Amino acid sequence: MAYPSGDSIGPLAAALANAVAEEWAHLAERPAARPGAVIPEDPLALTGDGVGESEALSMFFDQIAPHLSGGIGPHYAGYVTGGVTPAGLMGDWLTSAFDNNAAFSTDGAAGQFEKSTIAMLVDLLRLPTHLGGTLTTGATAASTVALAVARQWAGEQQGIDSAKVGSPYGLAALSGSAHSSIAKAMGVVGLGSSNVVALRNQSGRESVDLVELRQALTKRASAPTIVIANAGTVITGDSDDIAAIVALREEFDFWLHVDAAFGGFAALLPSDTRLQGWERADSITVDLHKWLNVPYDSGLVLLQNPQVLPRVFGNHASYLADESQPMDSGVENSRRMRALPIWFSLAAYGRHGIGALVAESVASAQRFAELVTADGRLSLAAPVHLNVVALVSDEIDVVELGSNLASSGNGFLSQATLNGRPVLRAAFVNWRTDPEALAAAVLEQLG
Repeated sequence: MAYPSGDSIGPLAAALANAVAEEWAHLAERPAARPGAVIPEDPLALTGDGVGESEALSMFFDQIAPHLSGGIGPHYAGYVTGGVTPAGLMGDWLTSAFDNNAAFSTDGAAGQFEKSTIAMLVDLLRLPTHLGGTLTTGATAASTVALAVARQWAGEQQGIDSAKVGSPYGLAALSGSAHSSIAKAMGVVGLGSSNVVALRNQSGRESVDLVELRQALTKRASAPTIVIANAGTVITGDSDDIAAIVALREEFDFWLHVDAAFGGFAALLPSDTRLQGWERADSITVDLHKWLNVPYDSGLVLLQNPQVLPRVFGNHASYLADESQPMDSGVENSRRMRALPIWFSLAAYGRHGIGALVAESVASAQRFAELVTADGRLSLAAPVHLNVVALVSDEIDVVELGSNLASSGNGFLSQATLNGRPVLRAAFVNWRTDPEALAAAVLEQLG
């Protein structure tokens, strides 16, 4: 019978490190995608005695790893997916090795470390130092936290404590191109996914029409309202005019939430103004497993007034300390020390290193766009606003092109629909993604 033994960790750690180093050395050879891959049943069958730690490691690389995608490799540009850096990997391994619960602060410094790491992120993103919040599993969870706080704000306008007695009446969210996770979050916090109101965008853009937004706010002048401003839309990488939306608050009272899942890192681009005004938002979400390239899962919610979090998420029991705990800032009463991979990345690469990664991704998107549209068979569905390239064609089925590319293993781009047309989109977020190699793979499929 196999049983855990701390004495085995030395040889196991060495074997694991060697196996991962070998895997990373050959990432370019791993298929970017494995459509329809299924792990065989043998390694998934529970045994009575177990196979032991070393054998389990061997089973993973022999029977499970071959069916996983090369999502962190140079040929992957699907969705908006980062790829773990060496610093992020170190932090992730040590997170598990120390296995601290970051939701508590009474038995160690994990909670304080998380708060300090969030302050480093605020500094990185050039935001005011009074902003604070919590780390989450990603932007969906971060938006859920933000909208729960927005619900509390709306309730207090009506004289009720929403966290205790339920949702306020009549709250809705307005947006031009809200990510699907916003509707999901609205449903989770009891505000109703159908209460996300889609507004008209500017012509040819995924940026909300400000006249339309003003009219909607005028109609809702007596009702609590959330405005979702987008910094980096998922299909084209477009952004709303955040500064103009902020200016509307001089006339209307609404909760401003900025969904900056990946676009928030544009703050690191010299002279880029698309985020102007976001520092005045009531809440902001950023995905860290996207452009910061830390491992899944890692997200951030920031609030103008983080002091309100315990009013929404406070957790009280006789076995807990009387003072506020990190668990009072979010949904989870227990969570891994996910600040550690973030801290390793910030410490290892600094503002300039991370800024260079972001700038290189933007340049890679431009280069890829130039290469794949050069012969005219593919064209841009929208300008390359940031790091996303959306492709359409009048003569080629881009959905079939994407499927064939994925099946070849030589590249992976995701698919979407824009203005009723199918598009093939490449998002340059992973620090390894090679625009030249990816463009060559696309052109090879075109023949």
